[in-house]
Amino acid sequence: MPRATSPETYRKLLERESGFRSLIERSAEVIQLMSAEGRVLYSSDAVTQVMGYQVEEVLGADPRDFIHPDDVPVYLAKLGELMRQPGGSARVEIRVRHKDGHYLWIDLMGVNHLHNSAVRALVGSFRDISKRKEMEQALAESEARLRFMAESMPQKIFTVNPAGKIDYFNPQWIEYTGMPAEQIERETFKKFIHPTDFPENARLWRLALKTGQPFIYEHRFRRKDGAYRWHLTHVQCMRAPDGSVVMWIGSSTDIDDVKRAEKRQAMLEHKAKTLQEQRQQLLELNKAKDEFISLASHQLRTPATGVKQYLGMVLEGIIDKSGVPPEVLKILQVAYESNERQLKIVNDLLKVAYVDAGHLKLEKADCNVDELVHSVIEELHDVVHGRSQKVIYANKATGTTVRADCRLLRMVIENLVDNASKYSPAGSKITVSVQRAAGFLCINVTDKGVGISRADQVRLFKKFSRIENPLSTQVGGTGLGLYWAHQVISLHRGSIMVRSVLGKGSTFSVQLPLR
Repeated sequence: MPRATSPETYRKLLERESGFRSLIERSAEVIQLMSAEGRVLYSSDAVTQVMGYQVEEVLGADPRDFIHPDDVPVYLAKLGELMRQPGGSARVEIRVRHKDGHYLWIDLMGVNHLHNSAVRALVGSFRDISKRKEMEQALAESEARLRFMAESMPQKIFTVNPAGKIDYFNPQWIEYTGMPAEQIERETFKKFIHPTDFPENARLWRLALKTGQPFIYEHRFRRKDGAYRWHLTHVQCMRAPDGSVVMWIGSSTDIDDVKRAEKRQAMLEHKAKTLQEQRQQLLELNKAKDEFISLASHQLRTPATGVKQYLGMVLEGIIDKSGVPPEVLKILQVAYESNERQLKIVNDLLKVAYVDAGHLKLEKADCNVDELVHSVIEELHDVVHGRSQKVIYANKATGTTVRADCRLLRMVIENLVDNASKYSPAGSKITVSVQRAAGFLCINVTDKGVGISRADQVRLFKKFSRIENPLSTQVGGTGLGLYWAHQVISLHRGSIMVRSVLGKGSTFSVQLPLR
């Protein structure tokens, strides 16, 4: 005759069951029991957070009703594998349908307890891994793009692991050397570097691996037909945040023609003439580059402007957006802001290309600097106010009229004030002052921001200069604004200078001749 359970034992069993149930329901993972026929017998409340369904909606259901059609075969294969392993487990990543209709990725873990007389069920748990999958997809796409770029370049590209072993090289190596990939990896370049060049090559490479300094060397590589050609190899290490070397990235450029040309120039003593010719080529290339940037920027601005208009029509309600889900509107807003940034970059490129090409002509008139500064401060009010900052205007000059292109001068002042705001902390103050000094009208923009080191100041007004500071990663930009402003002020026969102390702020001064 079975022994009766005492009240105390029964109470402890209930407490234990309650504890297990509480633990299960508090878990962020969805925990379910399934019958041998594949029906859901039990589901934790987390199914509502992960998939949007109430528990009652999934009880008795076949999981295949929620699984993406393309993933059903994978699920069934894993389920069959699990059923054949009493006490065993299986794991699979599949897509399941959320109640709102979209699919999310889950990491599903199942354990076979059908042989257990106390449970007799399949125990499954899963969690949402959609964000991880999105990151994996983004990384895969990025790697594919980079690999495509490396394999499309005419240079010979390769990567090396921290220990100094080649782990990637583009097809140009195989084409040039005629060696199979396995042999290139095994020989580590020794097979096709000229014997005379190899000792120094090996010494410099060992030094680079030891110190982490770049490897730069001119040496001869043997071509598949046996001929040696000069190459310039440049290898740079990529570091982790802790300073350790993650990998080395290198390129070898065929410079054999250049080396032969240099030899001929030395023999004929025409180096000066050759340098002049090379300089002229560089000037023509620079001009062609500017023309290309201008043309490309025009072509980019047209579709970007169209995108802006259509997105704006939806976001501003010109087109009925009542049927557009909030999450879609949020995505459209992000797209609109990204497109705005692209337009700004394109416009910056156009402005610089225009001034570099010598097409910028000043339309001088009497400019009231008071009105210009007030207009800039008013236009930037929302931006500055959004950063909890304040702009103060101090006019120390009487009669603030200057002969200049008012539109361009206004853009220069706007650029300086906006930069001062971007690189200053919240709650700080920006001062704009105007004063006369030795035949010049001086417009000063002063901030209490991050400041600029003396070493960085010398390249501040160069094209594409981006100064690293605590706020640079947040601000973004093209490094063209100050270069363009400097060119515009130079056309006015004026100057633009900076005085700055790192960590204490900067003052940018624009000087314009009064006559």
